[in-house]
Amino acid sequence: MSTMAVIQGILRTEGGFLRGLSTGMAAYVGGTAISEGMYLGMFEYLREHLPVESDPTREAASGYMADVGCRLVHIPLMVIAYRQMTTPFTATSNKRGLFAVGASVFKEGGCKSLFAGLGMTLMIGCQWTALWWAMYTEMKKGMYSWQSTRLSYYHNRYVASTPQDNSWGRSVLDSVLSPTDNIAINATASAAASASTAVVFNPFLVIRAKIQSQSQTTLLQATKQIYGQSGVMGFFRGTTLSISLCVVDGVLATTSYEYAKLWSDKSMSA
Repeated sequence: MSTMAVIQGILRTEGGFLRGLSTGMAAYVGGTAISEGMYLGMFEYLREHLPVESDPTREAASGYMADVGCRLVHIPLMVIAYRQMTTPFTATSNKRGLFAVGASVFKEGGCKSLFAGLGMTLMIGCQWTALWWAMYTEMKKGMYSWQSTRLSYYHNRYVASTPQDNSWGRSVLDSVLSPTDNIAINATASAAASASTAVVFNPFLVIRAKIQSQSQTTLLQATKQIYGQSGVMGFFRGTTLSISLCVVDGVLATTSYEYAKLWSDKSMSA
């Protein structure tokens, strides 16, 4: 089923555009925002303090450990969000609220139901993060090495010739021509790492979504259901959408992270 067909089905059966596409948004956005803040804070601390010489290894280890920590908040809220999204809508239904669904999930099996998919996430999903950081670091290093001479030339030529009172223009030129903190190189490396890892780990997303959206479903049961319904290709459902979401998320997250870190470093050295 295509992404557009899914959207049309939601609009037809879930009470229109706003209700249909916003169901579960509070839990999803809240879980993502809180866990992302925890993740970046832990990642930056570990990145600065882990006694590992190799940059890719240190980035991968920091990413893995930070991901483990933030999942303790992320997983329960994602379970609630998925249940909200998959509970059929009725005009009289008042049981799709965040707390009502959370209580319902807890009644099914306590913390085991609320943290459904946590074991699989720690086993596979956190390795996704580790691989992403290792790929991102190596790709970025390679692209900076490849373009450093050219970027240095254009940066010195155009930024230096921009009037000092044109601070906005100098800032824009510096961000796109910098040989050390270049927004285009960072975004390209992030997009490439995100797209590559999204394809590799899409089966994990499909299985985890099945576990979290159905009551008392095990890893083996979810895998058998998916394979029985669609064969091997069932594990790659939504790959295009996953790639798109991962690329957008990766580019926005890394751009925010890189420039927040740059601003912080400049503030501390000032």
